[in-house]
Amino acid sequence: MGSFLGFVYRQLTFKPKPIPAHVNLQGKTALVTGASGGLGLEASAELAAHGLSRIILAVRDPSKCESIKSTISSKNPDIDVQIWELEQESLPSIKTFTDRAAGLDRLDIVILNAGVKGIEYAEAKGGHELNVQINHIGTALLSLLLLGPLQKTAQGTNAPARLTIVSSENHFWVNLKDIEGPDTLASMDVKDNFGKGMDRYSLTKLLNVLWMRELNSRATGNVVINAVNPGFCRSKLHRYHSGGASFANMIGWTAAQGGHCLTDAATSHPNDKGAYISEQVVKSPSPFVLSKEGQNAQLRIWNETVDLLKQELPSTDLLSNVPRYPGSKLAAISTSSWEFYWNYYHNGRMLFEIERLHKIYGPVIRIGVNDLHVSDPEVYQDLTRTNSGFTKDAGFYLTISLPGTSIGETDPEKHRVRRKVLSPALSGTRVQELAPAVLQKTKELLSRFENASGASSSICVTSAAKAFTMDIISKIVLGQELGCVADPAFRNELTKHLDAVFRMGWAPTAFPRLSWLALQVMSMTAVLPFPVPLASLKRSCLSITKKYLDIFSPNHVTKGTATRIEACNTNNHSRSAVIDVLMDPTSAVTHTVPSLDELNDEILMLLIAGSDTTSNAVIFAIYQIATHSIVRQRLIDELKGALPSLGEEDWITYDQAKKLTYLA
Repeated sequence: MGSFLGFVYRQLTFKPKPIPAHVNLQGKTALVTGASGGLGLEASAELAAHGLSRIILAVRDPSKCESIKSTISSKNPDIDVQIWELEQESLPSIKTFTDRAAGLDRLDIVILNAGVKGIEYAEAKGGHELNVQINHIGTALLSLLLLGPLQKTAQGTNAPARLTIVSSENHFWVNLKDIEGPDTLASMDVKDNFGKGMDRYSLTKLLNVLWMRELNSRATGNVVINAVNPGFCRSKLHRYHSGGASFANMIGWTAAQGGHCLTDAATSHPNDKGAYISEQVVKSPSPFVLSKEGQNAQLRIWNETVDLLKQELPSTDLLSNVPRYPGSKLAAISTSSWEFYWNYYHNGRMLFEIERLHKIYGPVIRIGVNDLHVSDPEVYQDLTRTNSGFTKDAGFYLTISLPGTSIGETDPEKHRVRRKVLSPALSGTRVQELAPAVLQKTKELLSRFENASGASSSICVTSAAKAFTMDIISKIVLGQELGCVADPAFRNELTKHLDAVFRMGWAPTAFPRLSWLALQVMSMTAVLPFPVPLASLKRSCLSITKKYLDIFSPNHVTKGTATRIEACNTNNHSRSAVIDVLMDPTSAVTHTVPSLDELNDEILMLLIAGSDTTSNAVIFAIYQIATHSIVRQRLIDELKGALPSLGEEDWITYDQAKKLTYLA
């Protein structure tokens, strides 16, 4: 493909065929943009004839399309034909349109067909060059915001949804200098850079292919995303190009034949995600698209487009439906397998592979099932900031089966609300209030160490550190300690089951998509090495929760809440524990008091997080200080330098600790 003679030959010898009669779209909903005439209308009519329950025609002026609705309905009396307004020159109009689409009960097929071929510079309503606005920016925004409804439908129906972007063979015929610069989209808004004839149109069709490929590489769920070349057809696309219209009359296909290409791409090729389809078969896109330069341009165009959309629609969550980051396909299946492959079969060259992937895909790449590698500190800060729109991978939280909790919540908005509710219980002020308890617990732990040393016995530092942090975290979460440090084995019923869950955790960590099945089997099968660990863990925590709340039925949470709050008020007790703020319906406007099971999951998640993360830092610190005299002496010297008035027997207060540079 790509030569002019080859293009003419295919136009004269190939004739697109309708989709086969056996294609059954019964019960499905399709949406087609640019559907007031030409290829979009022909594709809509063809899809409707195959049993669709609903067809949505996206047009600029619905008032002019009532006759179209009547025509389609008369031929297909059982179909619901809807005409929706869509002005692709306006990003707010697109946002309104996609918000409406998000309310559909299902959306199975989307064909993004709307486009323009302007051969003279013109400015769209939003200020961008018209070809770029309609063909690329508007199409990109539609694809991002319609992906969610498509993913939801695919999951609910257990069948692939379809997203087809209409491109063109013109993407082969681009002046590559127009896409080489660092600010391609900005430069395309400059009138002097417009070029001649169909240069700009062809460039936007290249952007369609690059965008489709990058979107496909990032999108999750069972959505088949592709780009289609509909061929050179006789349609209103050439209304601004008299030469093109005349040539189309000579060798062009009919609008119906072009529509066949669109419907073929949207209903056939179910296993060809990310494909470029031309003459109703999967073909290779232009050599530039497949080159290293093309791959770099693909990522750059993605980043430029997303940045532009974020600037113009700052309150819109653009990327919630494309959380998957590019990287190794093997790493997306199993972290350990990918590491083993590079370290064993390629002589430890995993770091070199990571560097190579960054050069291709940019600052964020996937190196494991739930692991990202970030090469740019600013990007890392953006991902981890409090108001980040980054959506967590729900699959990871299945490993402990506690989704929906403050740490396990994958939806950014729900996480923000829960964070606001818990903020008082996890604030710096609350930590300062716990300083005496931390000091007392530290003294208890050191006393255990001294007694063991005097008796020439050993202590498991890991168990001791976990017991220490579990007692402190339980004080924050429950308002009372679990007494782990005082236990001879540094354990209680909860931590015993917690250890079992972590021991079995290698499988769901390596293969989190299988975690639910693995956990269910392990919880029900007594012959496995770690029988019922998760179920026992949750039951153990539930007994603690019930004891604390004095609740004996999941239906009594409201009563227990009132009793607890009343008791706290009577005793002049500050309701500052996590469990208290969660039970308080006044803690935030949008907060709903959780059920007993939800409350138990929240408590369990926070206890797990505390015992597994904070304790690791404590374990590492104790080990290094105890086994390396140089580390111990350096710590002493730094403390004396920072706190010269500190005596040998003095304890560091919370306020003093905050002044230490490396702890601030």
